[in-house]
Amino acid sequence: MKKLYPYAHWWLLLGFIIVIAGFIPSYWTKDLASFNLSVHIHGLSATLWFIILILQPLFINLEKYRTHRFFGYTSLIIATVVAASAAVVTPHNITINYGDPNLSFMIYYVDLIMVAAFVFFIMMGIHHRKNMQLHSRYLVCTVFIPIQPALVRLLIYSGLGFEMALQLGNAIIVAAISLMIWDDYKKGRIYPPYLLAYIIILSMGITFHFVGCSNWWQNLIENNSVLFVWIILLGLISTTLIFLKKKSKTQ
Repeated sequence: MKKLYPYAHWWLLLGFIIVIAGFIPSYWTKDLASFNLSVHIHGLSATLWFIILILQPLFINLEKYRTHRFFGYTSLIIATVVAASAAVVTPHNITINYGDPNLSFMIYYVDLIMVAAFVFFIMMGIHHRKNMQLHSRYLVCTVFIPIQPALVRLLIYSGLGFEMALQLGNAIIVAAISLMIWDDYKKGRIYPPYLLAYIIILSMGITFHFVGCSNWWQNLIENNSVLFVWIILLGLISTTLIFLKKKSKTQ
């Protein structure tokens, strides 16, 4: 039997190394007792999620389908913890003094987009679990979520400001996704997951400054940051479920 993704685990491992490297100065080498419990839960659950994602294509190529299925169900629980803890951690950005009063609102906007994208890709991956091509691609798209802030941190450590680091980090991710889309094109078909990831990352990079610095956004978020992130996530989940249910009925 031909292996579907013989090198996928190596590419995912590279992404994992980037994420760990990006968070070493801001988390792993800090006084861990200084962080809230929600930060630890988010960091550890996201790490477990990524490790399982690296292992899953290996299980498929080794024809360990029952093991793959077991870790698939396990990862669903972990992904729920990742999203829920992110919803708790994200509003904290509003309270941090970054020097620029607009910066916290820009970071909140970026984090909100990325958390919502993570939930969306997970749900679509679950829905297409019987279609290997779509299932695997939607789940691969989840790796861009932790890689994005890790890249931004690494670029900031190199001396760049936040906005330049974000734009360059996004450009690197968009370039990587473009290569993945091109690879699909050469194989005869372009699938929606990578296109959606491309659009989300690109759109966020274009809009984060204008939205983050706008008065309407800051007034909306300043006193409702916790409520707003939960409304967005629950609204996204509800909308996606309704869409998938209607789509199933038409098929």
